[in-house]
Amino acid sequence: MSTEEAASLPPQIIVRRVEGLKGINEMQINSQGAKIVNLSLEGHPIFITVLRGDGKSASTHPCSPNFGPDTKGFGLPQHGPARNERWTLVKGSDLGVSMESAIEGGTYPKGLVVRQDYILSQDGFTLETKHTNNGSEQLPVNFGEHFYWNAPQGFDELTINGRNAADIFRDPAGGLIQLEPSNRIQIPGVGSIRLDQEKLPFAYLWIGRGSNKDIDRGYVCIEPIEGDPKSFFGSAESMLKIGESRTSRISLKLDV
Repeated sequence: MSTEEAASLPPQIIVRRVEGLKGINEMQINSQGAKIVNLSLEGHPIFITVLRGDGKSASTHPCSPNFGPDTKGFGLPQHGPARNERWTLVKGSDLGVSMESAIEGGTYPKGLVVRQDYILSQDGFTLETKHTNNGSEQLPVNFGEHFYWNAPQGFDELTINGRNAADIFRDPAGGLIQLEPSNRIQIPGVGSIRLDQEKLPFAYLWIGRGSNKDIDRGYVCIEPIEGDPKSFFGSAESMLKIGESRTSRISLKLDV
């Protein structure tokens, strides 16, 4: 299905749920922007839809082909066009949803196709993202997933791999951290979450602010990405050769 045909279809909210070890695991996926409207593990909200202090409603979404600003001058929007496109449902099952989108925007060369597989299990949640270059020239990609995490008690005591992250969240610009293959995120009021990642070795930490500059509460953004938004996009490591694919994976499990 072409991008134009997909855009003509009404958006779908796709719901999947499965009995977890100690509660219900559930996800709600919106085909408009491939947004994760909500994700609950063991009955506990993990990703949520928020009303930010700047008045915008926001949900977890993919950032592709660029995370952050377009540093190479293609005319791509902040965080790329993928989050604003109507994605096509290509596969569904009782536990999973698969969608894809052809990325187009500005003067960015055509041919990039992104597929996301959202999978629930008794243990937790997995998001697999595959970028494929079906075009006629190599393409730069710095993919990231803009997670909006539930943080009902704020971020003052939030830790990532045992390190307090409050100072980064207090910085209006946020900040970049390195991720391990397996990570432990402790969010007050939610619990301990194990985040395993493949080919997303960094995370950007950020939280919004209102017009009065007060820091938003109730959520945090911990966003796994391929590389530094300031330098990775357009680097040799970011290039996807003709006919090549690159796949990343995030898995989440809540300890309760």
